[in-house]
Amino acid sequence: PIYGGSLSVPRFSFVDADGNWAVEAEGVAADPGFEMVDRPEDVAAGRERMIERAVEHLLKELEKPQYRRPAKPAGPDRGPPGGGE
Repeated sequence: PIYGGSLSVPRFSFVDADGNWAVEAEGVAADPGFEMVDRPEDVAAGRERMIERAVEHLLKELEKPQYRRPAKPAGPDRGPPGGGE
């Protein structure tokens, strides 16, 4: 045994927008399709263009059709690898 060690087994799962089982934090940092750089003179003036651009982008996203809950897929296969017994 390893003293002071621990083992954590995930017990939570969820379905992505395509109806497939998904993994936590996968695809979280998707490319929004634009690049934004905070200029030092803006930061010195108390202006955060990156935040402004993000809010602008998200407001446009809200105008698009919203999320539809996908159907629940079959449960994940939790059997031994290779289908062994």
